[in-house]
Amino acid sequence: MSMQFNFQRIGHFIYRDLLLLKGGILTSLSVIGALLFVGTLINLRTDLLLTPSEFVSLMTPFYIIAGLLFTFAILREAHNKKGNHFYFSLPISPLERIIALWLTTSILFTLAFTVFGLLVSQLAILTGSVFSKVDFHLTHPFTHNYGSLVKFYVFLQPSFLLGAIAFSKNRIGKTLLLVSLAVFAVFLFNVILCFLFTDGSFDLFESDPFTTNAFDRTSTEYAALGRWLFGIVLGPLMLFAAYFKLIEKEV
Repeated sequence: MSMQFNFQRIGHFIYRDLLLLKGGILTSLSVIGALLFVGTLINLRTDLLLTPSEFVSLMTPFYIIAGLLFTFAILREAHNKKGNHFYFSLPISPLERIIALWLTTSILFTLAFTVFGLLVSQLAILTGSVFSKVDFHLTHPFTHNYGSLVKFYVFLQPSFLLGAIAFSKNRIGKTLLLVSLAVFAVFLFNVILCFLFTDGSFDLFESDPFTTNAFDRTSTEYAALGRWLFGIVLGPLMLFAAYFKLIEKEV
């Protein structure tokens, strides 16, 4: 489909997707909110305080799992045998569609989930202050751990997007396998560097291989290269693959 790039179409497409998933989103938030609420109360029992780091630790598993499920839910229509023809005939270009999907499942999801998590945690703190010795206090997620978590998810999420588009059966299992293979490829790259540094004498199965000089040199001299490779493999490369997979399905 050839058409001029338009941000308004992207906004309309995002609104359409969220409107169709409204019921599932509300149900999921109710379940996650209840679990996060209970988790916060349990955490408050120890020192009567929810620190920013503790909040990030609590939200991490919910954030990653919910992001994975949300990505697959938003693309469920694309695999519906009765409705996928209508989905791919919508007046939106593949580039606009992939941008809308990425913005929805990465940026908007992260912002909404963070705000929701904060509100639930503050409600739990308020409840604890009413029914126990917890002093009401405000918490926030803006720590180094939160930045690392969001960065990790944003680079990992295109892999979820590719799996949700490409696979029609056992989509989550195949996607996790895809991510595992990508991570293993980057790890293998570091292992190869270790062999090069030790002239082939590096033993991966020795008692503590990660403390060898080879791994030390790899982490110090090639850390930036390793992070760059990891980001390219799990980020833009997967996003480009998802874009071309969308084009393939529209044809």
